[in-house]
Amino acid sequence: MKILFSPSEGKIFPSQRGVMSERVEGIYQRYFEFISSASEGEIAKAMGYSKLSEVAQALSHITQEPKLGKAIELYSGVAYDALDFPSLPQDSKQWLSKNTLIFSNLFGAVSAEELLPFYKLKQGEGFASFSTKEVYQKQESEIDESLEGEFVLDLRAEFYKKLYMPKSHHYSMEFYKNGKKVSHFGKYYRGIVLRELALNRGFEGIEERVREYGIQSEGIKNSKNCTTLTFCIL
Repeated sequence: MKILFSPSEGKIFPSQRGVMSERVEGIYQRYFEFISSASEGEIAKAMGYSKLSEVAQALSHITQEPKLGKAIELYSGVAYDALDFPSLPQDSKQWLSKNTLIFSNLFGAVSAEELLPFYKLKQGEGFASFSTKEVYQKQESEIDESLEGEFVLDLRAEFYKKLYMPKSHHYSMEFYKNGKKVSHFGKYYRGIVLRELALNRGFEGIEERVREYGIQSEGIKNSKNCTTLTFCIL
């Protein structure tokens, strides 16, 4: 099984020493070169910060020798709060780390175990000659290969689905409240689903398992190569 998941604007400042993969290091070098030469205004725009104090805090980490963290532990925010990775049993952590791909704004699709440095790049922003779309175009065949023959559950936000879509049949989920599709708070429910997948190390029975969170299965919608499970928030 492979689970496709979104990143988060929020991140912790990692503390591990380690080695980045060659691909991640190459992209980070481009990012670091931009940060090192750009104006404060350009950096603030790319990062999505409105306060220079926030920019300064981020730069204090980026301009040091980079510390690293596993992707699944680097991101914070609504979905990752709902997942609560640190509280999972060890076997659930291992299963989730092995089976999850996180779709980063900067690094493309990365394994949950991939070691990443702290970075800040607002969704949809580029810098110098860099664009998120370009990263995914270059990585497309690699992602295709990693998903080949797998049961794929797509829990990503719409932005990332526009950057890459699985070629073969896959599953996704949509959440509704009072007849309207949940957008921002959909992150929370996707985090809950990811946690339940990890706790049970699989997809079977997910409709029943999320009921305790007030999430009720409503049915399915089929398209050419995607089955979408719909849920109502009670």
